[in-house]
Amino acid sequence: MSIIRKLRGIINNAVVWATTWAGLGAALLGLGRLIGGEGLPMDAWVAGILLPMSAGFLGGATFSLGLLLTERKRTQENLRVGGTTAWGAFAGLAGPLLVMFLGSDLTWVHLSLAWPVLLGTTVFGAGSGAAMARIARGGLGGDRLAAAVAEDTPVIDGQDLPASSLSGG
Repeated sequence: MSIIRKLRGIINNAVVWATTWAGLGAALLGLGRLIGGEGLPMDAWVAGILLPMSAGFLGGATFSLGLLLTERKRTQENLRVGGTTAWGAFAGLAGPLLVMFLGSDLTWVHLSLAWPVLLGTTVFGAGSGAAMARIARGGLGGDRLAAAVAEDTPVIDGQDLPASSLSGG
């Protein structure tokens, strides 16, 4: 595999993680606004979306590099869910730590106050890694759904039903 193709894969994966993490940041800000009842200033929205997005980008790149180094002999279908979960957890911790170290004058006092966030991002990263392994294996049902759409066969509650059974015919 060429270096350009590997770099493209790392960047694509980092963008997926960045998008997902930015969405999580926006959802948490929205939830905070609902609970708090007051409008947040625009800089809180920008920081609340850009910081998770940059942490997700760095975490996604870390995840990809880890898999590239340790799982390079495996195909996507043969990825171990445990291995991708572990790399996801590491990336979920490493991405926010990198953002904290690069973006501020972080001291151990700040780090000790950030442990709930780091715990949450580690768990979210582990879930992201496990989900990516399942998606790579086709384990989330995407291949069955695509085949059903191609054959014009509806999929309801995980069961493939012929179209005639839905129309009463």
